[in-house]
Amino acid sequence: MPTRRQRMTAFLENGPVTVRTLAAAMEMRVKDVVDDLKHLRRSKGKRLEVGPSECEACGHTVRRDTRFTAPSRCPRCKSERTSEPELTLL
Repeated sequence: MPTRRQRMTAFLENGPVTVRTLAAAMEMRVKDVVDDLKHLRRSKGKRLEVGPSECEACGHTVRRDTRFTAPSRCPRCKSERTSEPELTLL
């Protein structure tokens, strides 16, 4: 039986996925998924790439390589409608 992090790694290898989608598929809280992703980033020989978030109001792209979740607001227009970044395991 694979561990929770092994199942998460297998899910990430299938293609880009958001943290919320991963949490729903794994039946976990978003906070726990983020904690596991931080661990995977440190322990895996592969690279975990975080895609950019985009503001749905003005189209501004926000690149956050160190965070797995979307910013709470757009830095340009202060809108709270930002898309979640997609995660890819390379």
